[in-house]
Amino acid sequence: MIKILFTNLICILSISLLASPKGGDKPGPASSAHILEEIEKLNVLGSVLYIAAHPDDENTRLISWLANDKKVRTGYLSLTRGGGGQNLIGSEKGELIGALRTQELLEARKIDGGTQFFSRAVDFGYSKTTDETLEKWNEDEVLWDMVWVIRKFKPEIIITRFPANKYAGHGHHSASAVLTNKAVEMAASPKVFPEQLKHVTAWRTKRLYYNTSSWWRKDLDKKYLTDDNLIRVDVGTYNATLGKWNNQIAMESRSQHKSQGFGASVNRGEQFEYLEYVSGDKAKQDLFDGIDLSWKRLAKTEQIQYQLDQILDKFDARNPSASVADLVELYRLMDNYQYVSYWMERKKEDLKNLIFDASGLWMEAVSEQEYTTPGGSIQVNTSIINAGNIPDIEIDSVSFPGKDTAIFGLLEQNKWQKVSVGITIPENASITQPYWLVEDYNTMFQVEDILLRGLPFNPPPYSVTYHVNIEGLSFKYSTPIQYKWRDRVSGENIKALSIRPELTINIDNSVYVCPYGNEQEIFVTVVNQKENMTGELKLNLPKGWGLSPASHVVTLNTKGSASVYTFKLKPTSSAQSGEFTAEIKSGNKTYNRSIETIEYPHIHTQTLFPKTRGKVVTGDIKLLSKKIGYISGTGDEVPEAIEQMGGQVEFLLPENLPSVDLKQYDVIVAGIRAYNTQKELAKYHQFMLDYVDSGGLYVIQYNTYHGMLVKDIGPYPIEFPKTRKNNRITNEFATTKFIEEDHLILNSPNKIELSDFDNWVQERGLYFPEKWDKNYDALLRWSDPNEQPLDGGIIVCDKGKGQFVYTGISFFRQLPAGVPGAYKLLANILSYGRE
Repeated sequence: MIKILFTNLICILSISLLASPKGGDKPGPASSAHILEEIEKLNVLGSVLYIAAHPDDENTRLISWLANDKKVRTGYLSLTRGGGGQNLIGSEKGELIGALRTQELLEARKIDGGTQFFSRAVDFGYSKTTDETLEKWNEDEVLWDMVWVIRKFKPEIIITRFPANKYAGHGHHSASAVLTNKAVEMAASPKVFPEQLKHVTAWRTKRLYYNTSSWWRKDLDKKYLTDDNLIRVDVGTYNATLGKWNNQIAMESRSQHKSQGFGASVNRGEQFEYLEYVSGDKAKQDLFDGIDLSWKRLAKTEQIQYQLDQILDKFDARNPSASVADLVELYRLMDNYQYVSYWMERKKEDLKNLIFDASGLWMEAVSEQEYTTPGGSIQVNTSIINAGNIPDIEIDSVSFPGKDTAIFGLLEQNKWQKVSVGITIPENASITQPYWLVEDYNTMFQVEDILLRGLPFNPPPYSVTYHVNIEGLSFKYSTPIQYKWRDRVSGENIKALSIRPELTINIDNSVYVCPYGNEQEIFVTVVNQKENMTGELKLNLPKGWGLSPASHVVTLNTKGSASVYTFKLKPTSSAQSGEFTAEIKSGNKTYNRSIETIEYPHIHTQTLFPKTRGKVVTGDIKLLSKKIGYISGTGDEVPEAIEQMGGQVEFLLPENLPSVDLKQYDVIVAGIRAYNTQKELAKYHQFMLDYVDSGGLYVIQYNTYHGMLVKDIGPYPIEFPKTRKNNRITNEFATTKFIEEDHLILNSPNKIELSDFDNWVQERGLYFPEKWDKNYDALLRWSDPNEQPLDGGIIVCDKGKGQFVYTGISFFRQLPAGVPGAYKLLANILSYGRE
C-alpha cells in the first residue's frame, strides 16, 4: 500500500494522482507480491490508453488484463466526472455526485492497476446524439484535454469503449469515440495546440481500436475468425503472484461504482473481449503486433536488461530487501544512460519507488488537526520505519513546508522514528476545493492552470520530504500531510488535510417556496473555522423580496463554533423567482462558501466548499394535500420540496406497510427508483393498490425498466420497453403540448400554463412507459428533435374510490433547481382527487 502512496506523489513525469487512503485503509510496507509485480513491470516499455465518456463506462476486465497480465502502463480517460448521473446510495447530485464518482474511479484504479484521467467536459445528463453533445461541450477544449493526455501518457495503443455511431447508446458515448478519432491525429502534429509543447512533445499513437461488444455486434465469437479487423483477447488469465484471475480483479474494481448500482459478481477463468480496428497500423493476430515492449526498443540497454534479469532470477520473496543493492545499481545504470528518453526517465521514477518498497520503508506525516485556514498553524508528526533487513539506511534530512530540514541520521531497523514540527500555512494559501470546482462553469469546467488539466484530483497541498541514502545513493521521497484519528468501531481512519475558509455559510434548504402574501424563514448556519472572527452576514435576493433583518452581525470567537441566524422572507407582488447568495464581509475579505462532506465507506472522505447559493420560488402555489406519506427510493429532495409547499411529510418504511393505517395519508409518494431498490415495497405492493381502491392517491416516480421488482406497477396494465429503447426527453426546452387540457391535474388547484415549462434543467423526464391501459389518461406530450412524440410523462387513472399517478418527469432535478412550474405541477399531482 505504501507504493500506492508514493508512486504518483514523487514521479516527475507522472500525470496521475491517486487519492489519499480512504477511511479504513491501513498503509504499510509493500508486500513481496507487489514488489515482484513491479520488478516485472520494469521489463515492459509500453502504454495503452482507454477512452470513454463517464465513470463506470470503462471495461475493467480489459484494464486489469492490460495492467496485470500484459504489464503495460494502462490509463483510463473519462471525458466527464459523471455529474449528470443518478445516485443509488445517497442524495448527491450535480457536482457533488461528480466528486463522489471521481473517488469511485480512483478506488477502482487502485484495484485494477490503471491510471485515471479526466477532461474538463461536464456531464450534462443523457444525450441522444453526438451532435447534441458537441453543441453543448466546447469541442476544441475537450480535444485540447485529450491531446494533452495522449502527449503526456504516450500510448502505443488507444482503445475506445464505444463506436462512433448510434450503437453507442448515448450521445456522450459516441462523441467520445468521434473525438478520439480526431485527437489521435491531432496529438501527432506539432502544429496543433503548440502551447502544450513547452511541457510535452507531439506523439503518434501506433493504432486505434474500439472495444466492441455483443450489445451491438452479435456472433462476435464466430465473426472474429473471418474478420481481420477483429482481435480476441482472453482477459480471464490467472495471476499466480497476486493469487487472482484478472477478471476477478476487474469485478472487484467494477464494484467500486456503488453510486450507480454496479456491484458485480466475481468472474473467474477464460473470458473473451473483442477489439475492432479503427485506424493506424492494423494488428494481425496480437494486439501488440509490431510493438517492441522490451528494452530493445532503446539503444545500448543490454547491461540494463542483464541487470534486471539477474534481479528477477535472485528475487527472494521472504527477503525483498536482498534485492536492494542490485536495484540501486540498476538505477545507476539508468541514471548514466547517455540518450534522452521518455521511457528511461519513466522507468527511473518507477525504479526509485521500487527501491523504497523493497527496502521495507514506511513513512507518514500526520496533522494533529483535521483542518486549518490560510495563515493558520498545524502540528505535524512525521514517522518512518525501516522494516527491511538493510542496517545502514540513512536519513540525510527531512523537509517540512516552510521549514528548515530536520536531521535524523542512521535509520535503525524496525524502530519507529518520529519528529514533530509546527508549520504555518501561508496567508495566501488556497482552500482545498477540487480544482475543477473553483470557478463557476456551465458545460465545461474552467481550469486555467494547464498542469492541473487531466488530473483526477488536486495534488496534496502540503507534504513532508525525506532525503534518504540507500546503498550510497540519495533519493527523495515525499508523503502528504494527512489527518488520522481513531474510531471506536472502525479503528484507524485517514483523511486529507483540509484548508478551509475562515468562515463557512450553510443554508438549511436549497430552495425556499414562498407564495405571494406568505412569509418564509431562512436559517443560516455560520461556522468559525478559526478564532475570533466577526463580520456582517447578508443575503443577496432577486428583485421584489422583502428581507428582515437586512443583515446580521456575526461574532464567533472559538474555532469550530457555530451560530444560526434567521432571516424572514416575504415576496411582494413584483417578486421574482430565482437564485440568491449569502456572504459575510469581514474587513477587506468576503466569505461566500459553504462546507459539504461526502462520506461513504468505499471512498476517501471529501470535504468541499461550494459557493453558498439557494433558490427562491414564489407565485400562486397551492397544495390541497396536507399529510403525505413518502417511501424513499434511491435518494432525492422531493420530500423537502413538498414540505416547502406546506405539506407534512412522514417517511414510510416498506416493511411496515402492513401495520400502518395508510388511510391517514392524503397521498403517498414513492421516491425515484423505489421499485428498483426496495424489495419489501415490491412484496407489499398490493397494500398500495388496496390503498388506492379505498380512496387514497398513490404517486409513483420513475423507475428504470431493467431491475423492476414488480410485474404490474399500476392498478391497470402499464408496459415499459423490453429493450434499451430511450423513452425519455433529453431536451429540457422541448415544446409542451397538453393532451387532456381540461384534466384536473392541469387546472387545479393551480392553473398550469405553457410558461410553467420554461427554465427547466437537463431534461423533461426519463423512463416513460411505452403503452398503458385505456383506463389511464396521458396528460403531456413532448418530443426530442427528429423523434416521435412521447406521451408517457404523466399517466393517471381513477380506481375504486382513489387515484393512481405514474410520472417519469424529472421532479428530482427540477425541484432542487427551483423551477416554479415544476412546483405547481407537483402540487396539482399531489392534490388530485383531494378537493
